[in-house]
Amino acid sequence: MTKLTLTPQMPNRFNTPALKAIKSIGEDYYEVSAGKQWIRISITPRNSIYFCPSKNNTVIVNIEGNAIKTHFDNAVFHWGKPYYRYFDKKIKKEYLKWRIDSDEFYSTVKLMIDGVQSYDSDLELISAIDSISNDKNLLNYEKQELTKQRIGHSSFAKKVKERAGNACLINPEIKRNLIASHIKPWSEAITNEKVDIDNGLCLSPNYDGLFEDGIISFKDDGTIIISRLSEAEKKAYALTGSEKIKLAPEQKKYLAWHRENKLVQNN
Repeated sequence: MTKLTLTPQMPNRFNTPALKAIKSIGEDYYEVSAGKQWIRISITPRNSIYFCPSKNNTVIVNIEGNAIKTHFDNAVFHWGKPYYRYFDKKIKKEYLKWRIDSDEFYSTVKLMIDGVQSYDSDLELISAIDSISNDKNLLNYEKQELTKQRIGHSSFAKKVKERAGNACLINPEIKRNLIASHIKPWSEAITNEKVDIDNGLCLSPNYDGLFEDGIISFKDDGTIIISRLSEAEKKAYALTGSEKIKLAPEQKKYLAWHRENKLVQNN
């Protein structure tokens, strides 16, 4: 159960926002605590975001350090780009701040910290990613990361992973941090191909990167193709060249496209 800690040096105006925050996020977190300058929402003892009430019925949210990596995508999705970014060179720590309408903050903070954004229909997923792609306020890398996140929470990703037994196809011993990799990338695919389960492979992040860059691909029988990896690199990735994945017949057309358009040639 989430505990509430109100310190003696806390301003009186923090009392109501702290109580409202704990009501908004529910019981499955570590702590909501209020200090002299910020109210802290601790997802775990080492993972927190900070906020404080501001003028005109808004709140200022501060996310810093390692928490940025965890929460940046979701924060941008729910609250837009931060208005303030600062990197302290002395301590090598970054700080980001958002100014958000109070009602919006309390209604979205649980979604943000949970990373919850699921799409029950293919049309919802396509619409969400199209909106990201067309958002002129987002940088390209932000669009890429948000797109990956949206796909990662989709029914497409769930089905791709379930078909693979929730294990990496190349190395079934890997069962964590799995990615539903598009064989024919989202940007290249037509509407039905974007959400076609046959256009997906369940891979771990290291193999997903190699596949996306065209360093590896697969033959129609599922045998791996390795291009431009030294013997030392193959060893580092635990690849021998004899790996073989299970494929559905309908996946062959997508892999043929991948070999022709993405696979880096050894010349």
